[in-house]
Amino acid sequence: MLVVMKTTDTLLHALAGGLEGWAIAFWGGREEALRALVHETEKRRHVWLCIWAQMSNRAERVDAPADIPLWRERFMSETSASLLQLAGFGEARGLARGLGKLPWTGLDDGAQYLKLADLLEEGGPGAQTLRHRKRIVGAIIETLHALPADLRHAGLAKSLRVGERPGSPQLRVRRWVWRLERLQAIAPQLDAAIRKKLLGGGDVTELWDDLPLPPPPWEGTEGLRPLETPAAMRNAAKRFQNCLATQLDFVRRGYAYFYELEGLAVIELEQLPGLGWEVEDVNGPRNKRPPALILHDIERLLSRAPAHISPHLPSRVYWNV
Repeated sequence: MLVVMKTTDTLLHALAGGLEGWAIAFWGGREEALRALVHETEKRRHVWLCIWAQMSNRAERVDAPADIPLWRERFMSETSASLLQLAGFGEARGLARGLGKLPWTGLDDGAQYLKLADLLEEGGPGAQTLRHRKRIVGAIIETLHALPADLRHAGLAKSLRVGERPGSPQLRVRRWVWRLERLQAIAPQLDAAIRKKLLGGGDVTELWDDLPLPPPPWEGTEGLRPLETPAAMRNAAKRFQNCLATQLDFVRRGYAYFYELEGLAVIELEQLPGLGWEVEDVNGPRNKRPPALILHDIERLLSRAPAHISPHLPSRVYWNV
């Protein structure tokens, strides 16, 4: 019994703030609250916590919230479903079942009970996500509540790895929502693909690979052309049988740009901040080093470039040539 009481005392500590006060007020003292809580199931305790959160934060939605003896009598005699109905949660379909999926210590903040009820009352993807989860924790409630209504589904929660990363779920959600909004604004044609990825729990960042690339640092010449689109880079990767398609992110971030010499070589330009661009590497098919004649031809073509493009190749490209 001592272990059980200690465990329940831990529960009261977890309710620090308004809900702990309601527990003590309802049962007339801390010891009485401990005894009352220890004999109830987890689900029943969560029903109490949910209603106490309602009474503490939204008293206007509970009839006679100050009448503690009346509510204490109701707690002793009514079913969980009836209690939630009396407290104004009747529209939150599945709330009683959802409360049964919470951790035994309760939620981190009493307001999270109300957010859970709001999500279930609103319906839609958020409610569906909660109903299909085996366990519900505060992080998933905060995440879904912070998301726009049409994005409150399991796929995005999975993409955000809710509950696996430390930090505020709301802050992480705001960053992701901004990214999604920008992605939809820049490439509205990807909207359907974005939603399909999110609904499936896929990595939406894969869609960024289809965004337009920044303009090349030099338009090139007739024989030496920049690979200006994701499709052009993927096509070159297939023809040259190399990993060029994996370099899209470096191009998009402005670290590098790639040029092709008429099916003979791929030239990688690297940006030197504040100075310009210089050749980082030159490779032929299957990443083999091109012959010296082709390397000299590349230098000749680069000599026609503007001043911010270095015409010189790194010495290592001549090794084993």
